[in-house]
Amino acid sequence: MLKTKVTEHFYTLRSILGENVFKIKIYTENRNNLEDKSAGFDIKITPIDASTTHPIIILRGSFVGTDDSKCRVNDFQLPVEMIGYRVGTFVLHQLYKCIQPGIREQVIITGRLPKEKAPESRDSLYKKLINYKQSEEAIFKSSSKDADGWFEGRLHDVGESWRKSLVIIEHNEMLIKDD
Repeated sequence: MLKTKVTEHFYTLRSILGENVFKIKIYTENRNNLEDKSAGFDIKITPIDASTTHPIIILRGSFVGTDDSKCRVNDFQLPVEMIGYRVGTFVLHQLYKCIQPGIREQVIITGRLPKEKAPESRDSLYKKLINYKQSEEAIFKSSSKDADGWFEGRLHDVGESWRKSLVIIEHNEMLIKDD
């Protein structure tokens, strides 16, 4: 028997200084098959009223029994006006919360670190995401001017340091499907 729950969350965030407002939509689909003990999720986080409608991140995972699922961060890209306000930390914190307990502990996350010059905050954020230095299974290879880097490790909550820069001024949740 397959159980599916689909929700959409709409957030309006304001920078703590009050000058910038950001709108984000989080689409989550969680699936559980009680017969074969498989599960899966799809998460898509998209900016609203931004300079781009390109998704910030899309993450998919599927599991059978107690096997780990390897999820790849193919493209984690904030609209330029959201950079520098800890919106990335907010997004990854919400992503972690969207994956149901019992499944999120099985997620192995991996991604590429492009060689172009990136802010130090990017590497710091991904290190938090895989619990680098505290986890023996976490791997982090920094990019250089000549080569891409990469990371891999078990998904962890990046925490709520975003609260130092952002305030949630509106949050709406819409249940689309629950069967």
